[in-house]
Amino acid sequence: MSLRSFAALALSIALLPSGVAHANGVALFAENCAGCHGEAGEGNADLRAPALAALDGDYLARQVEHFRSGVRQVDPENEMAAAMVTLLADVSEADVAEIARYLAGLSLPVLADDTDPPGFRSRGLYSGCISCHGARAQGTPALNAPRLARQYGWYLAEQLDAFRSGRRGVHPADEPGRQMKAMADAIVSEADIAALVSYIVTLEP
Repeated sequence: MSLRSFAALALSIALLPSGVAHANGVALFAENCAGCHGEAGEGNADLRAPALAALDGDYLARQVEHFRSGVRQVDPENEMAAAMVTLLADVSEADVAEIARYLAGLSLPVLADDTDPPGFRSRGLYSGCISCHGARAQGTPALNAPRLARQYGWYLAEQLDAFRSGRRGVHPADEPGRQMKAMADAIVSEADIAALVSYIVTLEP
């Protein structure tokens, strides 16, 4: 689905009575997503399911479309992610838009994260992320940069690895992802990824 098509779809949903749209989003999320991502969108580390609550709705819908079209690939060793892609094939574009809108309106998730505390280099490593993701990792929707704060450290590390390995950020249709891949490729070691993530998880948006 093109960005123009999604925008038109989102507008049509926005024109629904707010109570109807919210109820639809609640039901659709419970049916399709909550089993892995949690009843409040808080995620589930045991299932390698990230927190989705309070992320930008356009970003969420775009990632669903990227999964379905193959623009964003999944880790072949992550069986849950592969199952999610199969599930998404049966969710309509209108339903995706309602789920994304519902998630965007939720409160920030409260996470139990066991990421190691940041070291002295961690803050400096994050300096290269501020221009897009913000000083508090709050994200910048206008730049297609999602919020990173209040996300699991293990998930952030996995996504940096996905960018560096080419599972994300290589498709011509994913311009924000290609920009992110260039930044991820500049991280020279796994130790630096761990240090960077350890700082991000301490931030409050």
